[in-house]
Amino acid sequence: MVTPPLQLYMARRKAYHRFAMRGGRWALLTLCAVLLCSQTRAPSVPVSVLQRGVPVDGELAAGGTAAYRIAAAAGDYLQVVVEQIDGGVTVTLASPAGAKLQEARSFNSPYFALAAIASVSGDYSVEVHYDSGRPALFRVAADEMHPAGAQDEVRMAAWKWYYEGNAFLAQNPTMVNRPPAPLVQGIELHQKALAD
Repeated sequence: MVTPPLQLYMARRKAYHRFAMRGGRWALLTLCAVLLCSQTRAPSVPVSVLQRGVPVDGELAAGGTAAYRIAAAAGDYLQVVVEQIDGGVTVTLASPAGAKLQEARSFNSPYFALAAIASVSGDYSVEVHYDSGRPALFRVAADEMHPAGAQDEVRMAAWKWYYEGNAFLAQNPTMVNRPPAPLVQGIELHQKALAD
């Protein structure tokens, strides 16, 4: 004999209510909480605070990431300097909301910088990542932080073009004797910023 759908629905509803009345609801919620907490999560990277003018030395194994934060007020120019002592690292500067502002990898120089003008007040993040090879040694520092001026906008553009040119050269090694326009433009903007 087939149970009509309405009777089947009512029987299931009664069974659920009996279960819920006996505290089953709390048991179910506890079970869900335990399952959610037991899921494997990626280990979080400890975050260090960068202070203006105070360099921090670091070492990363292959696949490692070091995270830093720097507090900035809206309208501040901030520049983070990275010196690669050994190994090639990639550095990312992000807004308090997590939006990537600038990313750089130095292909042929041990020294490079990332710069931004803070659009909002908050903690800006700096991540140093190393992909492969022997452990990478580096030094990172919040080099400059002050209210932004016109010269700082030129400096930001110069760094942007410089890194685009470097990335182009890394992908096209035969062009080393003929630097690409972004690299030349970045160098010209750096010279202009220094002259002002």
